[in-house]
Amino acid sequence: MPPGTYALARTVAIPDDVVIQGAALHQTVLANLQVPTTESRTLTEARTAFAGRDLLHGMSRFALRDLTLRFMPAHGSALRVGKDPEWSEDVSLYRVRLETQQDFSLAEHPYAARPLNIVKARRFSMVRCETYGPGSVSCERKVEDSLFAQNQFQTDRRWRGHNFKFWGVEHSIFEDNRMAGDTRGLVMQTHFGVNYQNFIAGNTVERTVLGGNACETYLIEGAGHLYESRVASASATALRTERWPELRGRAATAADCTGRFAVIARGRGLGQWRRIGGCEPAARELRVDRPWRVTPDTTSVVVVMNGLIETVFVNNQEIDCGKGLYIYGAGALNSVVDRHLCDRTLGVTLMTEDDRQQANPAERMTAPDFFNLILDCRVHEGGGIICSAGGRLPLEAERDAPLANFANRFIENEVQHVVPFSGAQYGANWTWGGGWNNLLAGLNVIPMDLGKKPGGDAEGPARLIGNVFFNNWVSGSRVGVGISKRAAHTLLLRNAFYDVADPLVDRGQATTSLDMSVRKDDAYTPERGPIR
Repeated sequence: MPPGTYALARTVAIPDDVVIQGAALHQTVLANLQVPTTESRTLTEARTAFAGRDLLHGMSRFALRDLTLRFMPAHGSALRVGKDPEWSEDVSLYRVRLETQQDFSLAEHPYAARPLNIVKARRFSMVRCETYGPGSVSCERKVEDSLFAQNQFQTDRRWRGHNFKFWGVEHSIFEDNRMAGDTRGLVMQTHFGVNYQNFIAGNTVERTVLGGNACETYLIEGAGHLYESRVASASATALRTERWPELRGRAATAADCTGRFAVIARGRGLGQWRRIGGCEPAARELRVDRPWRVTPDTTSVVVVMNGLIETVFVNNQEIDCGKGLYIYGAGALNSVVDRHLCDRTLGVTLMTEDDRQQANPAERMTAPDFFNLILDCRVHEGGGIICSAGGRLPLEAERDAPLANFANRFIENEVQHVVPFSGAQYGANWTWGGGWNNLLAGLNVIPMDLGKKPGGDAEGPARLIGNVFFNNWVSGSRVGVGISKRAAHTLLLRNAFYDVADPLVDRGQATTSLDMSVRKDDAYTPERGPIR
């Protein structure tokens, strides 16, 4: 398509095996026929042929290159890819700009007019593209084996909720993207599948601000928890559970369980996870995709969930944002956050969902966070590093309660100048360190939650167990390390503190602190400072 603006009077369906090649990003423009206006009453009354539809729609094996899609005013997306429950496959966008303008008056479409909607996709590629509009990009179902690299995601409405959202993604790369202007940057949730073996690298989020969706910079939220149960019996590749889950008032089917992970969260075989390859609901049996290293037995407790499994976050940064990287009730197992920079932002938070005060034990829920590594991160002029558990924590010990937050490692991180902060989410005020005297330390092992006070308060059994803080640096903070009564067997080794009023406030159980280094002004050397 040569340079020019091409007016579309209705939704264009892109056939399979087609490449639409423009002249250049800003020279070939596909736009809706209606003249744009910002007058909200006109937008509502002037229902066009596009009402409730998208500008372009395609399914599989097509590519767009070097062009702009402009949909203003928009009742749908500039481009929708796929249609549930079918998979779209092998779609490529290269140097494409997608623009939409929100129809402000359509109350029945609170997320209308995202520039790009990806429904359910495999092998989707989006490289060197731009989006502008409310919400930017939404992946409505599952995404697998895909690439998003060197894109710019800019939103025009700060209350829409995210620049980019996955609702279940695996074996995908999200790299060198820039996100700005919304209440959330990158969101990864588990509504439609696991977050498994992804690579999140070199991304920048700027100016996420407080609003109706809480302003997390990187939000990894929701474990996709199905149920937990004591093991009745087990073999090398299967286990039977004492109870079986219900979903929406019915017994869970094999399809509800298959693809999730079975995590041994207590007893024999603790700390193993295997993907569920099949199951037999009538026998309450789960079959795993590879043999257990240590076969569970009747002392074991299994949690079945989607989770954040073996995912790497490396060299990402956030600038002038709200709550930072928030791994929030995600069921994180063996994931890595490496060289993350938080500048004037809360920091890095690993918060375990641990909701255990329901009267019915079958409704209690823990999404384990095991063996994660937070390494070589920098938090400057903001919050700190937070290892936490949130929800209605148990008030007394339970025989079958899974371990919650266990054996996570925080190594060689740097926190400089912790500053106070408060804000609002859904009308509720929160403060950093809300579960521990309303005071945030540089390094925190505390119960806390986002937008509400933890129901368990500080009294009850320890739920943050066996975490390690090694060779970290804290400066310019009232408290260096704060450890709650809810923590046990925390290891603090060779941590250094400069200009910290109280290096350690320890209310935990069996804390071990070795080789602490406390420096004053006359002893300060810049080898761990911001200039490296």
